[in-house]
Amino acid sequence: MTSVARKRRQSDRDATPIDESVVRTTFRTYQKELDAKHDRAERLVKTSRDLTTCSKRIIFLLHRIVGAADRVPILVEAETKLADARRMLEKIAAELASDSSDDATHRYRRHYKWGVQEFVEALSFYHYCKSQSLIGYEETSKFLEFESSSSAAEPVESSSPSPPKQRNRALRLDILPLDYVLGIADLTGECMRMCINSVGCGELAHLGAMCDFVRAIYDALRTLDGGASMTKEMEQKMDVMATSLRKMETTCYNVVVRGSERPLSLMQPNDEE
Repeated sequence: MTSVARKRRQSDRDATPIDESVVRTTFRTYQKELDAKHDRAERLVKTSRDLTTCSKRIIFLLHRIVGAADRVPILVEAETKLADARRMLEKIAAELASDSSDDATHRYRRHYKWGVQEFVEALSFYHYCKSQSLIGYEETSKFLEFESSSSAAEPVESSSPSPPKQRNRALRLDILPLDYVLGIADLTGECMRMCINSVGCGELAHLGAMCDFVRAIYDALRTLDGGASMTKEMEQKMDVMATSLRKMETTCYNVVVRGSERPLSLMQPNDEE
């Protein structure tokens, strides 16, 4: 037997015996932690899916404003649905708060970011339909603050949706600036659809302002450099936004310039048909 083999056998005899019960207990603890994280992720995905569906319904509802004789009932219904969406956001905030880690927002972001971005799109579209302006990041963040003692959100009543007066703001959902920007980028697509639908309904008064609104957003987002701040998602959004803006500019050109070559009656729907 060589000296190396003797030393190895001696070290094996001198080694402290492993307590298998301790190993099992440790791995059971790890198992519980992993199961809890996986279960939380699944709940976040489900809530995000429900939030996406609710937000899309809000957007579809708001498109009914074009050609409507009275906008108020549509906006009131949209406010009610926004309150439903806010309750789903509160569930997401509660799930993240139940995780003791400091990076829960970033760890689970990929599980709920699509729902948050869709909600930002719906909220900003509502705000635009109500006031023809862009809702800011800070105002959007305030909308995601909740009372930790209550799981129900109050209906939205003001012209710009905002949470009710709160005594305890311990529970909140921190929205990343990137998710806000991506949601606003999607807003421009809805403005393009509203612009096209307005022409079909003969509502031509606000086409120029709508086009200027989208152009201002596009020009602002173009100031982002091509480095870390311009993600692959954002690059794709910018391409889609440029296409939407071109469609709106072409529509405004056809209405304003080419429209002067034809009677106004041909630019509006015929009520007799």
